[in-house]
Amino acid sequence: MNQTFNYNSLQMIIILFAKQYSCSAYNQYDNIGLHPGQVPLLKALDGAAGKSHKELAEELFVKPSTITIAIQRLKKNGLIMHMENSEDLRTRKVFLTEKGRNTLEEAEKIFYKINKQLFFNFSEEDLQLLQSFMQRLHQNLNSITRI
Repeated sequence: MNQTFNYNSLQMIIILFAKQYSCSAYNQYDNIGLHPGQVPLLKALDGAAGKSHKELAEELFVKPSTITIAIQRLKKNGLIMHMENSEDLRTRKVFLTEKGRNTLEEAEKIFYKINKQLFFNFSEEDLQLLQSFMQRLHQNLNSITRI
């Protein structure tokens, strides 16, 4: 594989794809008052009997401080709420509000709309192959971050 930097390299195509996907998602989610990074947090709370900040951070593979900031923003917008943890009074659990559930439903519609357009004209075999490649890239990237 050619190791020189150029705008047609596979690595550059992946970078440009990620940027374009991120911009598209940001614009769509912004229409409902969300940042794309907030959607997984709302999804993690969907149907849950409340979760602690620590549980959310572990589930979403982010730092607790990242969760705290996201929760503050979502709470300010009325999408989530805190309640005392009946099992441990030193902690509070986070829950979706009705507004949060409604917003998550809209976010899921956006997600499916983006995916439908993104994978248009891909066969099931293409999608399975792409998923396999992306999983390998993710594993390889994880090994780089540990160096």
